[in-house]
Amino acid sequence: MSANKPIFSRVKSILIIDDDELFLTLIKTFCATLIPQAKIQLFNPLKNGRPGEDFNWAQYDLLFLDYNLGKGENGLDWLRTYSSKEGFPPAIMMTSEGNEDLAVEAMRCGAQYYMNKMKISIERLEQAISKAQEKLAMREPPAAREAQVKPARRQESPTVSEAPHTSIEVESHAREHPEVADSKPVAQVASSRNIPTSSPPEAVQQKAPEKEKDEVVAQAPATTQTAQKDTGYVIDLPDAIKNNRILPYFRPLLALSDSASQFEADLFQLRVNVLAVNDAIVPQEELAAVEFRSGNPGMLDLWVVRFALSQLLNLHKAQGARKRGLFIRMFEESLADNKLYDWMKSLLTKIKTLNIASTIIFEINPPAFLKHKKNAVNFINQMRDSWGTGFALYDVVNASVFETCQKQAGFEFLEVSMAQKNQDLIANLAESARQAGALTILENISSAEDLNMAIECRFDYGQGDFIQPPLDKLDLASEIIEI
Repeated sequence: MSANKPIFSRVKSILIIDDDELFLTLIKTFCATLIPQAKIQLFNPLKNGRPGEDFNWAQYDLLFLDYNLGKGENGLDWLRTYSSKEGFPPAIMMTSEGNEDLAVEAMRCGAQYYMNKMKISIERLEQAISKAQEKLAMREPPAAREAQVKPARRQESPTVSEAPHTSIEVESHAREHPEVADSKPVAQVASSRNIPTSSPPEAVQQKAPEKEKDEVVAQAPATTQTAQKDTGYVIDLPDAIKNNRILPYFRPLLALSDSASQFEADLFQLRVNVLAVNDAIVPQEELAAVEFRSGNPGMLDLWVVRFALSQLLNLHKAQGARKRGLFIRMFEESLADNKLYDWMKSLLTKIKTLNIASTIIFEINPPAFLKHKKNAVNFINQMRDSWGTGFALYDVVNASVFETCQKQAGFEFLEVSMAQKNQDLIANLAESARQAGALTILENISSAEDLNMAIECRFDYGQGDFIQPPLDKLDLASEIIEI
Protein backbone atom coordinates (compact mmCIF):
# COMPACT_ATOMS: atom_id res chain seq x y z
CA MET A 1 0.00 0.00 0.00
CA SER A 2 1.26 3.47 -0.81
CA ALA A 3 0.58 7.00 0.27
CA ASN A 4 -1.66 7.34 -2.83
CA LYS A 5 -4.45 5.25 -1.29
CA PRO A 6 -7.96 6.32 -2.21
CA ILE A 7 -9.98 8.48 0.17
CA PHE A 8 -13.15 6.52 0.95
CA SER A 9 -15.19 9.63 1.68
CA ARG A 10 -18.59 7.97 1.90
CA VAL A 11 -17.56 5.32 4.43
CA LYS A 12 -18.03 6.91 7.85
CA SER A 13 -18.87 3.85 9.96
CA ILE A 14 -17.86 0.18 9.69
CA LEU A 15 -19.17 -2.91 11.48
CA ILE A 16 -17.00 -6.06 11.67
CA ILE A 17 -18.67 -9.30 12.82
CA ASP A 18 -16.38 -12.26 13.58
CA ASP A 19 -15.98 -14.76 16.42
CA ASP A 20 -12.17 -14.68 16.08
CA GLU A 21 -10.63 -11.86 18.11
CA LEU A 22 -7.43 -11.92 16.04
CA PHE A 23 -9.33 -11.47 12.79
CA LEU A 24 -11.40 -8.71 14.35
CA THR A 25 -8.14 -6.94 15.20
CA LEU A 26 -6.66 -7.66 11.77
CA ILE A 27 -9.61 -6.30 9.77
CA LYS A 28 -9.89 -3.31 12.13
CA THR A 29 -6.18 -2.52 11.59
CA PHE A 30 -6.51 -2.75 7.80
CA CYS A 31 -9.65 -0.60 7.77
CA ALA A 32 -8.12 2.02 10.09
CA THR A 33 -5.13 2.23 7.74
CA LEU A 34 -7.27 2.61 4.63
CA ILE A 35 -10.05 4.79 6.13
CA PRO A 36 -8.65 6.60 9.17
CA GLN A 37 -11.73 8.82 9.51
CA ALA A 38 -14.17 5.89 9.85
CA LYS A 39 -15.65 4.81 13.16
CA ILE A 40 -15.11 1.04 13.51
CA GLN A 41 -17.24 -1.19 15.74
CA LEU A 42 -16.30 -4.81 16.52
CA PHE A 43 -19.01 -7.38 17.14
CA ASN A 44 -18.17 -10.84 18.53
CA PRO A 45 -21.26 -13.09 18.30
CA LEU A 46 -19.82 -15.44 20.95
CA LYS A 47 -20.05 -12.56 23.42
CA ASN A 48 -22.95 -10.54 22.06
CA GLY A 49 -25.21 -13.17 20.49
CA ARG A 50 -27.51 -12.27 17.63
CA PRO A 51 -28.45 -8.64 16.99
CA GLY A 52 -32.01 -7.86 18.08
CA GLU A 53 -34.85 -7.00 15.77
CA ASP A 54 -34.39 -3.33 16.64
CA PHE A 55 -30.67 -3.32 15.77
CA ASN A 56 -29.91 -0.19 13.71
CA TRP A 57 -28.06 -1.56 10.64
CA ALA A 58 -28.50 1.75 8.81
CA GLN A 59 -25.93 3.47 11.05
CA TYR A 60 -23.16 1.56 9.24
CA ASP A 61 -21.82 2.22 5.76
CA LEU A 62 -19.95 -1.07 5.43
CA LEU A 63 -20.24 -4.55 6.95
CA PHE A 64 -17.63 -7.30 7.18
CA LEU A 65 -19.37 -10.57 8.10
CA ASP A 66 -17.67 -13.89 8.84
CA TYR A 67 -19.31 -17.12 7.69
CA ASN A 68 -18.59 -19.29 10.73
CA LEU A 69 -19.83 -17.34 13.76
CA GLY A 70 -19.57 -20.12 16.34
CA LYS A 71 -22.21 -21.95 18.40
CA GLY A 72 -23.95 -23.17 15.26
CA GLU A 73 -24.47 -19.65 13.88
CA ASN A 74 -23.34 -18.70 10.39
CA GLY A 75 -23.20 -15.56 8.30
CA LEU A 76 -25.54 -16.91 5.61
CA ASP A 77 -28.39 -17.24 8.11
CA TRP A 78 -27.70 -13.73 9.37
CA LEU A 79 -27.78 -12.37 5.83
CA ARG A 80 -31.09 -14.13 5.14
CA THR A 81 -32.53 -12.63 8.33
CA TYR A 82 -31.20 -9.08 8.24
CA SER A 83 -30.33 -8.10 4.65
CA SER A 84 -33.90 -7.01 3.94
CA LYS A 85 -33.82 -4.54 6.84
CA GLU A 86 -34.02 -0.87 5.88
CA GLY A 87 -30.58 0.67 5.39
CA PHE A 88 -28.72 -2.66 5.61
CA PRO A 89 -25.12 -1.80 4.59
CA PRO A 90 -23.12 -3.25 1.69
CA ALA A 91 -21.79 -6.54 3.04
CA ILE A 92 -18.51 -8.33 2.42
CA MET A 93 -18.70 -12.01 3.38
CA MET A 94 -15.48 -13.53 4.71
CA THR A 95 -14.74 -17.21 5.13
CA SER A 96 -11.81 -19.57 5.48
CA GLU A 97 -13.75 -22.27 3.62
CA GLY A 98 -12.74 -21.15 0.10
CA ASN A 99 -15.88 -22.73 -1.35
CA GLU A 100 -17.25 -21.31 -4.62
CA ASP A 101 -20.75 -22.63 -3.88
CA LEU A 102 -20.65 -20.78 -0.57
CA ALA A 103 -19.63 -17.61 -2.39
CA VAL A 104 -22.58 -17.87 -4.77
CA GLU A 105 -25.00 -18.59 -1.93
CA ALA A 106 -23.65 -15.64 0.08
CA MET A 107 -24.35 -13.29 -2.80
CA ARG A 108 -27.82 -14.75 -3.26
CA CYS A 109 -28.49 -14.02 0.39
CA GLY A 110 -27.52 -10.36 0.10
CA ALA A 111 -23.73 -10.06 0.21
CA GLN A 112 -22.17 -7.85 -2.45
CA TYR A 113 -18.68 -9.36 -2.17
CA TYR A 114 -16.95 -12.49 -0.96
CA MET A 115 -13.35 -12.82 0.25
CA ASN A 116 -11.28 -15.82 1.32
CA LYS A 117 -9.92 -15.04 4.81
CA MET A 118 -6.83 -17.16 4.25
CA LYS A 119 -5.85 -14.99 1.26
CA ILE A 120 -6.84 -11.64 2.69
CA SER A 121 -4.47 -8.71 2.26
CA ILE A 122 -4.72 -4.96 2.52
CA GLU A 123 -4.57 -4.75 -1.31
CA ARG A 124 -7.61 -7.01 -1.70
CA LEU A 125 -9.43 -5.29 1.13
CA GLU A 126 -8.83 -1.96 -0.58
CA GLN A 127 -10.41 -3.28 -3.77
CA ALA A 128 -13.41 -4.62 -1.85
CA ILE A 129 -14.01 -1.34 -0.03
CA SER A 130 -13.72 0.61 -3.29
CA LYS A 131 -16.47 -1.51 -4.80
CA ALA A 132 -18.57 -1.33 -1.63
CA GLN A 133 -18.27 2.46 -1.75
CA GLU A 134 -19.79 2.42 -5.22
CA LYS A 135 -22.67 0.38 -3.84
CA LEU A 136 -23.08 2.86 -0.99
CA ALA A 137 -23.15 5.76 -3.47
CA MET A 138 -26.17 4.18 -5.17
CA ARG A 139 -28.13 4.63 -1.93
CA GLU A 140 -27.73 8.42 -2.14
CA PRO A 141 -30.12 10.70 -4.06
CA PRO A 142 -28.85 11.54 -7.58
CA ALA A 143 -28.24 15.18 -6.65
CA ALA A 144 -26.06 14.16 -3.72
CA ARG A 145 -24.06 11.78 -5.89
CA GLU A 146 -23.44 14.48 -8.49
CA ALA A 147 -22.32 16.93 -5.82
CA GLN A 148 -19.53 14.69 -4.61
CA VAL A 149 -16.27 14.15 -6.39
CA LYS A 150 -15.79 10.44 -6.93
CA PRO A 151 -12.67 9.27 -5.06
CA ALA A 152 -9.72 8.10 -7.10
CA ARG A 153 -9.69 4.35 -7.71
CA ARG A 154 -6.47 2.44 -7.31
CA GLN A 155 -4.87 1.68 -10.67
CA GLU A 156 -4.51 -1.99 -11.53
CA SER A 157 -0.92 -2.87 -12.32
CA PRO A 158 -0.23 -3.90 -15.90
CA THR A 159 1.29 -7.24 -16.65
CA VAL A 160 5.05 -6.82 -16.80
CA SER A 161 7.23 -8.70 -19.24
CA GLU A 162 9.48 -11.25 -17.56
CA ALA A 163 12.37 -10.82 -19.96
CA PRO A 164 15.21 -8.37 -19.29
CA HIS A 165 15.89 -5.80 -21.99
CA THR A 166 18.46 -6.23 -24.66
CA SER A 167 20.85 -3.33 -25.23
CA ILE A 168 18.77 -2.27 -28.25
CA GLU A 169 15.61 -2.10 -26.11
CA VAL A 170 17.38 -0.13 -23.40
CA GLU A 171 18.83 2.39 -25.82
CA SER A 172 15.46 2.77 -27.57
CA HIS A 173 13.79 3.60 -24.28
CA ALA A 174 16.48 6.17 -23.51
CA ARG A 175 15.68 7.99 -26.73
CA GLU A 176 11.92 7.91 -26.13
CA HIS A 177 11.96 8.71 -22.40
CA PRO A 178 14.76 11.14 -21.51
CA GLU A 179 12.81 12.56 -18.58
CA VAL A 180 13.82 12.00 -14.97
CA ALA A 181 11.86 9.35 -13.04
CA ASP A 182 10.19 10.85 -9.96
CA SER A 183 10.65 7.93 -7.54
CA LYS A 184 11.73 9.11 -4.11
CA PRO A 185 15.08 7.49 -3.23
CA VAL A 186 14.84 4.79 -0.58
CA ALA A 187 17.64 6.32 1.48
CA GLN A 188 15.85 9.69 1.53
CA VAL A 189 12.55 8.22 2.75
CA ALA A 190 14.09 6.02 5.44
CA SER A 191 16.36 8.75 6.79
CA SER A 192 13.40 11.14 7.16
CA ARG A 193 11.68 8.85 9.63
CA ASN A 194 11.14 10.14 13.16
CA ILE A 195 13.35 8.19 15.58
CA PRO A 196 11.34 7.17 18.76
CA THR A 197 14.20 -16.77 5.68
CA SER A 198 11.42 -16.94 3.44
CA SER A 199 10.67 -20.30 1.86
CA PRO A 200 10.29 -19.85 -1.92
CA PRO A 201 7.57 -21.67 -3.82
CA GLU A 202 8.68 -25.13 -4.94
CA ALA A 203 8.07 -24.20 -8.55
CA VAL A 204 6.94 -21.12 -10.40
CA GLN A 205 5.08 -22.57 -13.34
CA GLN A 206 5.75 -20.26 -16.27
CA LYS A 207 5.71 -20.85 -19.98
CA ALA A 208 8.91 -19.74 -21.69
CA PRO A 209 8.26 -17.54 -24.73
CA GLU A 210 10.30 -17.69 -27.89
CA LYS A 211 13.71 -16.19 -27.15
CA GLU A 212 15.16 -13.67 -29.54
CA LYS A 213 18.84 -13.74 -30.34
CA ASP A 214 21.10 -12.47 -27.51
CA GLU A 215 18.13 -12.04 -25.17
CA VAL A 216 18.18 -13.50 -21.65
CA VAL A 217 14.70 -14.73 -20.77
CA ALA A 218 13.56 -15.21 -17.19
CA GLN A 219 10.87 -17.88 -17.52
CA ALA A 220 11.29 -21.48 -16.47
CA PRO A 221 10.30 -24.73 -18.17
CA ALA A 222 6.70 -25.75 -17.57
CA THR A 223 7.57 -28.76 -15.40
CA THR A 224 10.44 -29.34 -13.02
CA GLN A 225 11.56 -31.68 -10.29
CA THR A 226 11.85 -30.31 -6.75
CA ALA A 227 15.37 -30.49 -5.32
CA GLN A 228 16.04 -32.77 -2.39
CA LYS A 229 18.80 -31.80 0.00
CA ASP A 230 20.37 -35.26 -0.07
CA THR A 231 20.75 -35.58 -3.84
CA GLY A 232 23.90 -33.45 -4.21
CA TYR A 233 22.98 -31.13 -7.07
CA VAL A 234 25.25 -29.00 -9.24
CA ILE A 235 24.69 -25.56 -10.82
CA ASP A 236 25.92 -24.57 -14.26
CA LEU A 237 25.05 -20.88 -14.09
CA PRO A 238 26.02 -19.77 -17.63
CA ASP A 239 23.89 -22.63 -18.97
CA ALA A 240 21.03 -21.67 -16.63
CA ILE A 241 21.13 -18.09 -17.92
CA LYS A 242 21.34 -19.12 -21.55
CA ASN A 243 18.53 -21.69 -21.36
CA ASN A 244 16.04 -19.86 -19.15
CA ARG A 245 16.65 -21.98 -16.07
CA ILE A 246 16.41 -19.11 -13.57
CA LEU A 247 12.96 -18.67 -12.01
CA PRO A 248 12.34 -15.21 -10.51
CA TYR A 249 9.39 -14.47 -8.26
CA PHE A 250 8.24 -11.68 -5.95
CA ARG A 251 7.23 -11.61 -2.29
CA PRO A 252 4.98 -8.59 -1.54
CA LEU A 253 5.51 -6.47 1.57
CA LEU A 254 2.47 -5.15 3.42
CA ALA A 255 2.82 -1.61 4.83
CA LEU A 256 1.79 -1.59 8.49
CA SER A 257 2.93 1.85 9.68
CA ASP A 258 2.69 5.52 8.78
CA SER A 259 6.44 5.58 8.12
CA ALA A 260 6.04 2.83 5.52
CA SER A 261 3.23 4.73 3.80
CA GLN A 262 5.66 7.53 2.90
CA PHE A 263 6.99 5.43 0.05
CA GLU A 264 5.61 6.18 -3.39
CA ALA A 265 6.30 2.56 -4.42
CA ASP A 266 4.87 -0.76 -3.31
CA LEU A 267 7.71 -2.99 -2.13
CA PHE A 268 8.54 -6.57 -3.11
CA GLN A 269 11.37 -8.96 -2.32
CA LEU A 270 12.78 -10.26 -5.60
CA ARG A 271 13.84 -13.90 -5.22
CA VAL A 272 15.05 -16.59 -7.63
CA ASN A 273 15.20 -20.35 -7.83
CA VAL A 274 17.74 -21.98 -10.16
CA LEU A 275 17.40 -25.30 -11.97
CA ALA A 276 20.35 -27.59 -11.31
CA VAL A 277 21.86 -29.74 -14.05
CA ASN A 278 19.55 -32.60 -13.00
CA ASP A 279 16.50 -30.27 -13.30
CA ALA A 280 16.04 -30.06 -9.53
CA ILE A 281 14.97 -26.67 -8.16
CA VAL A 282 17.54 -25.02 -5.91
CA PRO A 283 16.11 -22.26 -3.69
CA GLN A 284 18.11 -19.05 -3.49
CA GLU A 285 19.01 -19.50 0.18
CA GLU A 286 20.70 -22.83 -0.61
CA LEU A 287 22.79 -21.63 -3.55
CA ALA A 288 25.75 -20.52 -1.44
CA ALA A 289 26.21 -24.11 -0.23
CA VAL A 290 25.95 -25.98 -3.55
CA GLU A 291 28.61 -26.80 -6.12
CA PHE A 292 28.93 -24.50 -9.13
CA ARG A 293 30.27 -26.34 -12.17
CA SER A 294 30.60 -22.97 -13.87
CA GLY A 295 29.93 -19.44 -12.64
CA ASN A 296 29.34 -18.41 -9.01
CA PRO A 297 26.67 -16.72 -6.87
CA GLY A 298 28.17 -13.31 -7.63
CA MET A 299 27.39 -13.88 -11.31
CA LEU A 300 23.78 -14.58 -10.33
CA ASP A 301 23.67 -11.19 -8.57
CA LEU A 302 24.57 -9.56 -11.89
CA TRP A 303 21.71 -11.38 -13.62
CA VAL A 304 19.23 -10.43 -10.87
CA VAL A 305 20.22 -6.75 -11.01
CA ARG A 306 19.73 -6.69 -14.77
CA PHE A 307 16.36 -8.41 -14.41
CA ALA A 308 15.29 -5.98 -11.67
CA LEU A 309 16.21 -2.95 -13.75
CA SER A 310 14.25 -4.35 -16.69
CA GLN A 311 11.16 -4.70 -14.48
CA LEU A 312 11.47 -1.14 -13.18
CA LEU A 313 12.08 0.16 -16.71
CA ASN A 314 8.97 -1.57 -18.03
CA LEU A 315 6.91 -0.07 -15.24
CA HIS A 316 8.35 3.36 -15.96
CA LYS A 317 7.29 2.98 -19.61
CA ALA A 318 3.77 1.78 -18.77
CA GLN A 319 1.09 4.46 -18.73
CA GLY A 320 -0.30 4.93 -15.23
CA ALA A 321 1.61 1.99 -13.73
CA ARG A 322 2.21 1.99 -9.99
CA LYS A 323 5.82 2.32 -8.89
CA ARG A 324 7.55 -0.70 -7.38
CA GLY A 325 10.52 -1.09 -5.09
CA LEU A 326 12.56 -4.28 -5.24
CA PHE A 327 14.65 -5.90 -2.50
CA ILE A 328 17.61 -7.89 -3.88
CA ARG A 329 19.45 -10.32 -1.58
CA MET A 330 23.19 -10.17 -2.26
CA PHE A 331 25.70 -13.01 -2.09
CA GLU A 332 29.03 -12.55 -0.31
CA GLU A 333 30.98 -12.61 -3.60
CA SER A 334 29.43 -9.27 -4.60
CA LEU A 335 30.84 -7.59 -1.48
CA ALA A 336 34.38 -8.82 -2.14
CA ASP A 337 34.95 -6.67 -5.23
CA ASN A 338 33.43 -3.83 -7.25
CA LYS A 339 31.93 -5.85 -10.11
CA LEU A 340 28.31 -5.29 -9.14
CA TYR A 341 28.69 -1.52 -8.92
CA ASP A 342 30.50 -1.39 -12.27
CA TRP A 343 27.79 -3.61 -13.80
CA MET A 344 24.99 -1.35 -12.56
CA LYS A 345 26.85 1.71 -13.78
CA SER A 346 27.18 0.25 -17.28
CA LEU A 347 23.48 -0.69 -17.42
CA LEU A 348 22.25 2.64 -16.08
CA THR A 349 24.50 4.53 -18.51
CA LYS A 350 22.67 2.79 -21.35
CA ILE A 351 19.23 3.36 -19.83
CA LYS A 352 19.83 7.09 -19.23
CA THR A 353 16.73 7.29 -17.04
CA LEU A 354 17.80 8.91 -13.79
CA ASN A 355 16.57 7.51 -10.46
CA ILE A 356 15.32 4.28 -12.06
CA ALA A 357 17.42 2.44 -9.43
CA SER A 358 16.31 4.61 -6.51
CA THR A 359 13.75 2.03 -5.37
CA ILE A 360 16.19 -0.90 -5.33
CA ILE A 361 17.19 -2.11 -1.86
CA PHE A 362 20.14 -4.49 -1.52
CA GLU A 363 19.95 -6.98 1.35
CA ILE A 364 23.17 -7.95 3.17
CA ASN A 365 23.71 -10.35 6.06
CA PRO A 366 26.00 -9.31 8.94
CA PRO A 367 28.74 -11.99 8.56
CA ALA A 368 29.32 -11.04 4.90
CA PHE A 369 29.23 -7.34 5.74
CA LEU A 370 31.73 -7.63 8.61
CA LYS A 371 34.04 -9.94 6.66
CA HIS A 372 34.31 -7.44 3.78
CA LYS A 373 33.57 -4.32 5.81
CA LYS A 374 35.89 -1.88 4.05
CA ASN A 375 34.79 -2.84 0.54
CA ALA A 376 31.16 -3.22 1.64
CA VAL A 377 31.00 0.28 3.14
CA ASN A 378 32.60 1.70 -0.01
CA PHE A 379 30.08 -0.21 -2.17
CA ILE A 380 27.15 1.08 -0.09
CA ASN A 381 28.35 4.68 -0.24
CA GLN A 382 28.91 4.51 -4.00
CA MET A 383 25.43 3.11 -4.58
CA ARG A 384 23.76 5.72 -2.41
CA ASP A 385 25.71 8.63 -3.83
CA SER A 386 25.19 7.54 -7.44
CA TRP A 387 21.55 6.43 -7.50
CA GLY A 388 19.94 6.74 -4.05
CA THR A 389 19.88 2.96 -3.63
CA GLY A 390 18.88 1.60 -0.21
CA PHE A 391 20.25 -1.21 1.97
CA ALA A 392 18.81 -3.74 4.42
CA LEU A 393 20.27 -6.13 6.97
CA TYR A 394 18.83 -9.64 7.27
CA ASP A 395 19.46 -12.73 9.44
CA VAL A 396 20.58 -10.56 12.37
CA VAL A 397 21.10 -12.72 15.47
CA ASN A 398 20.75 -10.00 18.13
CA ALA A 399 20.47 -6.25 18.71
CA SER A 400 24.20 -5.88 19.39
CA VAL A 401 25.10 -7.21 15.92
CA PHE A 402 22.56 -4.87 14.33
CA GLU A 403 23.93 -1.86 16.20
CA THR A 404 27.51 -2.72 15.18
CA CYS A 405 26.61 -2.91 11.49
CA GLN A 406 24.31 0.10 11.71
CA LYS A 407 27.09 2.32 13.04
CA GLN A 408 29.27 1.41 10.07
CA ALA A 409 26.78 1.79 7.23
CA GLY A 410 23.45 3.23 8.43
CA PHE A 411 21.15 0.58 6.94
CA GLU A 412 17.70 1.84 6.00
CA PHE A 413 15.93 -1.47 6.73
CA LEU A 414 16.14 -4.38 9.16
CA GLU A 415 14.53 -7.69 8.16
CA VAL A 416 13.55 -10.04 10.99
CA SER A 417 12.16 -13.53 10.45
CA MET A 418 9.40 -15.26 12.43
CA ALA A 419 11.52 -18.39 11.93
CA GLN A 420 13.65 -17.20 14.86
CA LYS A 421 10.79 -18.29 17.17
CA ASN A 422 12.03 -15.97 19.92
CA GLN A 423 9.43 -13.27 20.48
CA ASP A 424 11.59 -11.30 22.91
CA LEU A 425 14.46 -11.22 20.40
CA ILE A 426 12.12 -10.15 17.60
CA ALA A 427 10.70 -7.35 19.74
CA ASN A 428 14.18 -6.21 20.83
CA LEU A 429 15.44 -6.10 17.25
CA ALA A 430 12.42 -4.07 16.18
CA GLU A 431 12.99 -1.58 18.98
CA SER A 432 16.72 -1.26 18.24
CA ALA A 433 16.00 -0.57 14.58
CA ARG A 434 13.34 1.97 15.47
CA GLN A 435 15.74 3.81 17.77
CA ALA A 436 18.31 3.88 14.97
CA GLY A 437 15.81 5.26 12.46
CA ALA A 438 15.66 2.09 10.33
CA LEU A 439 12.42 0.70 8.91
CA THR A 440 11.53 -2.83 10.01
CA ILE A 441 10.19 -5.87 8.15
CA LEU A 442 8.81 -9.01 9.79
CA GLU A 443 9.18 -11.96 7.41
CA ASN A 444 7.50 -15.39 7.23
CA ILE A 445 4.16 -14.31 8.70
CA SER A 446 2.06 -17.46 8.47
CA SER A 447 -0.91 -16.79 10.76
CA ALA A 448 -3.11 -14.11 12.27
CA GLU A 449 -1.09 -14.49 15.49
CA ASP A 450 2.12 -13.64 13.62
CA LEU A 451 0.53 -10.60 12.02
CA ASN A 452 -0.84 -9.47 15.36
CA MET A 453 2.70 -9.68 16.76
CA ALA A 454 4.02 -7.57 13.88
CA ILE A 455 1.43 -4.93 14.71
CA GLU A 456 2.09 -5.06 18.46
CA CYS A 457 5.88 -4.77 17.92
CA ARG A 458 5.24 -1.84 15.55
CA PHE A 459 6.92 -3.34 12.51
CA ASP A 460 6.69 -1.15 9.44
CA TYR A 461 6.18 -4.00 6.96
CA GLY A 462 5.02 -7.60 7.05
CA GLN A 463 5.77 -10.43 4.62
CA GLY A 464 4.54 -14.00 4.39
CA ASP A 465 2.06 -16.35 2.79
CA PHE A 466 -0.66 -15.32 5.26
CA ILE A 467 -0.47 -11.76 3.91
CA GLN A 468 0.14 -12.54 0.24
CA PRO A 469 1.54 -15.62 -1.50
CA PRO A 470 4.53 -15.18 -3.85
CA LEU A 471 3.83 -13.73 -7.28
CA ASP A 472 5.52 -14.75 -10.53
CA LYS A 473 5.00 -11.26 -11.94
CA LEU A 474 4.34 -7.78 -10.64
CA ASP A 475 0.57 -7.65 -10.65
CA LEU A 476 -2.20 -8.70 -8.27
CA ALA A 477 -5.14 -10.89 -9.19
CA SER A 478 -8.40 -9.94 -7.52
CA GLU A 479 -9.77 -12.36 -4.96
CA ILE A 480 -13.11 -10.53 -4.88
CA ILE A 481 -16.26 -12.01 -6.37
CA GLU A 482 -19.02 -9.48 -7.09
CA ILE A 483 -22.48 -9.53 -8.52
